[in-house]
Amino acid sequence: MKDPSSINPELIEEISVLKQRIKELEQSESDRKQAEEELRESEEKYRVLFEGMNDAVFVHDLDERGLPGRFLQVNDVACRRLGYTRDELLSLTPRDITMPEEYERIADKRTGLTSQGDILAETIHVTKDGREIPVESNIRQFQYLGRRVALSISRDITERKQAEEEIQRIKTAVDATGDAIGMSTADGHHFYQNEAFDHLFGYTQEEVSRLHPAKLYGNKDIVKKVFETIMAGKSWHGEIEMVAKTGDDSRSYFEPMPSRMKTERSSA
Repeated sequence: MKDPSSINPELIEEISVLKQRIKELEQSESDRKQAEEELRESEEKYRVLFEGMNDAVFVHDLDERGLPGRFLQVNDVACRRLGYTRDELLSLTPRDITMPEEYERIADKRTGLTSQGDILAETIHVTKDGREIPVESNIRQFQYLGRRVALSISRDITERKQAEEEIQRIKTAVDATGDAIGMSTADGHHFYQNEAFDHLFGYTQEEVSRLHPAKLYGNKDIVKKVFETIMAGKSWHGEIEMVAKTGDDSRSYFEPMPSRMKTERSSA
C-alpha cells in the first residue's frame, strides 16, 4: 500500500474539489426538483382557480397604449358562453368578441387602464353564432412572463338587465296611470309616488319623504291598525280617508305595500 504522504497534494486537492462539486450538484438537483414540485402545485392551484370560476376569464396582451391584443389564456366558461373552441378563442382579441359600437364606447376606459390599474365596465359580448350577451367586466393589468397583460373577468348580467327593463316598464305604466300611487316601506319611509299622487295630494315626493305617511291619513286609529298589520307581514285593503296638503279630504281605496289608491275627491 502506498504511503498517503507520497500522494500528490494537487491530486488530493482536485479530489476534494470534485467531491464538493458533486455535493453542490446533488443539492442543486434536490433544489430543482423541489422548485419543480412547487411550480406544479402553484400551476394546479392557478388552474383550479382559473377554471373553477363561474364567470368568463380572459388574459390578453396590452400594447404600449394600453389597448388589448390577442388572448393568451381563456377558461372553459368563456369558451362555452361564446361558443368557440379554446384554440379558436385564443386566435381572437377582445375587439372580435365585442359589439363594435360598445368596443368604441369603452375605448377611453381601456386606454386609462395603464394609469388606473383596473377598470369596471359594462359592455356586450357577441357569441360565435351572433347572439348578444350583456356583461360586466372587471379588467386589471399585471405582469405575466415578463410582459404587460390584462386579466378580464366578465359576468353575464342578462338577468339583471331583464329585471331593470321590467322595472322600467312597470314604472312607465305606473307613471302613466290616472290612479294616485305612492310607495312606502313598512316602517313608513316614503320612496316613490307618481304624478297622479302629486296632483291629488299636492305634496312633492321630497315633502312626503320628510313626513311620516300617517300624516296623509284622516283617521289615526285606522292608520295605526294598517301599519300594525303591515309590520306583522300581512296585507290590508279597504277605504280610508286621505288628507291633501290643502286640508281637503278624500275617500280612497287603499292597498299598502305597494300602496295603490283609487280616489274620488270629496268636497272639503
